[in-house]
Amino acid sequence: MRNLLLLLLISTSLASCSEDFLSQTLEIDPPEYDKQLVMHGFGTHPDSSFNVYLTQNFGILENVPDSAWAVPNGLVELYEEGQKKATLSYVPGINGRYVVPAQAGFFQPGKRYELRAEAPGFDAVSAEQVMPYPVQVDSVRFRPSAGLDADGTKLSAVDVFLKDEPGIEHFYEIRVVALYPIIEFHYDDQGNQIIDTVGYQEYTIEPIDSDDPNAELTFGGGIAVSDRFFDGKSYRFSARIYNYANSGYRFKVRVRSVTEEYFLWGISAQRKYDTEDFPFADPVTTYTNLDKGIGLFGLGNEQVFVVE
Repeated sequence: MRNLLLLLLISTSLASCSEDFLSQTLEIDPPEYDKQLVMHGFGTHPDSSFNVYLTQNFGILENVPDSAWAVPNGLVELYEEGQKKATLSYVPGINGRYVVPAQAGFFQPGKRYELRAEAPGFDAVSAEQVMPYPVQVDSVRFRPSAGLDADGTKLSAVDVFLKDEPGIEHFYEIRVVALYPIIEFHYDDQGNQIIDTVGYQEYTIEPIDSDDPNAELTFGGGIAVSDRFFDGKSYRFSARIYNYANSGYRFKVRVRSVTEEYFLWGISAQRKYDTEDFPFADPVTTYTNLDKGIGLFGLGNEQVFVVE
């Protein structure tokens, strides 16, 4: 009875509230922030071009149109061992892309590179990286049956067998692309149907996990591991994916030796992506290696293998 009376009192008090009370607008002072350049550039050896994205940051409560992110009047330069190697050209658009063609040998293993950017109204930003040496890969294989995920779904895997160089800290990443055949049908002179594969469409396959619990997902569909627990040894680095057994598909496997900065950024960016729709999750700060800016300059030495 006492609970019923309490509910009646609460209901009566709410009913007597004015509409102004129920439609109050809370005024929140947005946190202060420093206006900075945001730059992302990841160079691979080999590649046909080097792309850098130069944008700017805004406050968390600002209403920002897409066109406002790009910084079109910037100067983006790449230096090799202290000497200017290239000035990147701006590509008009909303993503702030700057590009330079990258011929064979554009990035050389073991050499130090510095990426610099500046624009009116911002502090100049920069970061340095040393291009890693290629991964010593023995073989790459597709494994049709690789266990089950936490829900009992069957998994396949791509296994990269590599040899780690001792005494040097390495960071490795795998990215997998499925090659879906493009089929054309036609008939010969006798009326027989001929089926031709005229090309392939590529689709990124996001890994689920790895056999190694120390491996972590990286932003954009990769999985990476450091050689902390297998320094100087042969190692099987696996990327487990949803079941492709008996699919008949071919897979393009990108095996990269990447810089530590890219490794840290890729993991933190993926963690942030995984938690951004969960308001009660612990906040994640994305790693940055830019001086006086936000973002990443990273390098990777890439080899591509095709497996079935």
